[in-house]
Amino acid sequence: MIALALTVLVLLAFQLLMPKPPPRPATVNTQPAVAQTQPANTPTPAPVDDRPKLGEVIGESSERTLELTIGTIGEPGSYRARFTNRGAQLLELKLANFVDQVGLRDEDRLAPEHWTTLLASADSAGVKTGSMVWRSDASSTDLERGPIDSALWRMRPIPNETNPTGVEFDLAQGSGVRLIKRLRFEPGTYRIQLELELENLALEGTRRIGYLFTPAEVVPLESGDRFYVEPQAIAAARSREDSAAKKDKPPTAKSVPRDDRGKEVTGRFEIPEGDVSFAGVHNKYFAYLMRGADPYSQASIVTTRWRRLRDDGYAKTHPDKAADNWRFMASDLVLEFDVPPRGETRKYAYAIYSGPKD
Repeated sequence: MIALALTVLVLLAFQLLMPKPPPRPATVNTQPAVAQTQPANTPTPAPVDDRPKLGEVIGESSERTLELTIGTIGEPGSYRARFTNRGAQLLELKLANFVDQVGLRDEDRLAPEHWTTLLASADSAGVKTGSMVWRSDASSTDLERGPIDSALWRMRPIPNETNPTGVEFDLAQGSGVRLIKRLRFEPGTYRIQLELELENLALEGTRRIGYLFTPAEVVPLESGDRFYVEPQAIAAARSREDSAAKKDKPPTAKSVPRDDRGKEVTGRFEIPEGDVSFAGVHNKYFAYLMRGADPYSQASIVTTRWRRLRDDGYAKTHPDKAADNWRFMASDLVLEFDVPPRGETRKYAYAIYSGPKD
């Protein structure tokens, strides 16, 4: 309970600084800064889509990773982040000012293998997990020419390779729409700016479409504390009445803990129907949480769901507990975007808290 309270306290400052969202429209250093590698194995390509191409096609022809070292090692806001262009995903995020052992020498504290892992990638039901994942839902799949969460996006560090503070991905599959995802780390803080953009390259008219976004898919167990079940998915919201009355009442938060037996594998958070304040995943000491950065973007978050994931690695090393391997948690945000008129771009901005609870 204390750890959950700390999570909510962290987010109160994170959330209360933001204005209330408008009414929602009807639903329809010593480390190299940049390192790039080619993976050993490439997944089997998706079937070819033979529909006519609309607009330009943007992407990459081979899978690769991009590693960024952010900030001054040992200080708040210092990270090592590893991205992949496959699905424009964040595979790993390490906090470079927290280490995994007490009493390390100064030189050992500079070694990435000792930095605390906040986000990781793991095999779950035979699929490699990732974070910051953008997926289509039923209302937007007609704009795909293959799943966007496994496509090869164009990927580059921003603003440049010499002093990167983030990464930009973009993808156009010949469906008339270009998707842009941009992450920027704020220097000296535990905040990450996330921007999702839709550019209408060739579509006539406008429409409202839905997407799913998963900020964190694997937050590792941190403490090994038998009395604190981790990780936990969390979300918070204010009721429509409270939002309409412009009350400064804190949002109601609900945390769903890991359940190795997986009696229920997905569900809705028991939070008020109304304006979603934030959602994400936390363990005993750290949290990774997402909210809208402005009223317009906050209103794009329609609802949230929690989800349990299998840990294939644990099942292999503990065959006697292979059926009880639901060891990871995720929160999925349901987003609704407006496709802009042809030739225009629409941007949605979000803020991520990625650091300690206290």
